[in-house]
Amino acid sequence: MLVGLGCWWLLEPGSAEPLPPAQFSIASLPLLLGLLITVQGFETSRYLGNEFDQALRVRTMKIAQLVSAAIYLAFLALLTPLLGSAANAEGVAGIIDVMRIVAAPLGLFVLVGAVTAQLSAAVADSIGSSGLLNELTRRRLSVPVSYMLASGLAVAIVWLTDPFQIIAVSSRVFALFYALQCLIAWLVARRTGVGTFAGYAGVTAVGLVCLVAAAIGAPAE
Repeated sequence: MLVGLGCWWLLEPGSAEPLPPAQFSIASLPLLLGLLITVQGFETSRYLGNEFDQALRVRTMKIAQLVSAAIYLAFLALLTPLLGSAANAEGVAGIIDVMRIVAAPLGLFVLVGAVTAQLSAAVADSIGSSGLLNELTRRRLSVPVSYMLASGLAVAIVWLTDPFQIIAVSSRVFALFYALQCLIAWLVARRTGVGTFAGYAGVTAVGLVCLVAAAIGAPAE
């Protein structure tokens, strides 16, 4: 997709539509906070302590976050000439229509990418949730049993609830989870004496933003 958008920039330099007017108000702040949890879910290696050492797991999480952030920023930059069409797109699948303006196959790439991304996320979250259950119960629940519990809960949620409502709730829970992670980082740094003023300030700021996002973040719809 990035290559396709880059080629469109080179081959169709005069085809960009006028950009929609920038709008920002206090009322739009909850929507902005709702978008905060868009880039998330790179903590899978956090739960692989039985197989890999701490330094390697920390490095993999940092690299994953940096690579994903670079992809997001590059995508948004290359999408700029098409923001007019994106603003008029309807529904959560509107990006497929926008990609078809660039090249017809890109719409298919988006669709396939969305399906495989959800599969990847499901696998990653299964690893994370089962590892967390195993860790919190001090190994009383084995990893296979934890997988069964997490899978059963996931099936029940899909059958018994509205998926869009669950997405909104789970995003709030993610924000709250990250706020708690910031608190844990703050406490561990203080206990071990490795924290700096900048580190404490950064972790505190991120934690407070996550708490605000969990409280007032608005769903995209």
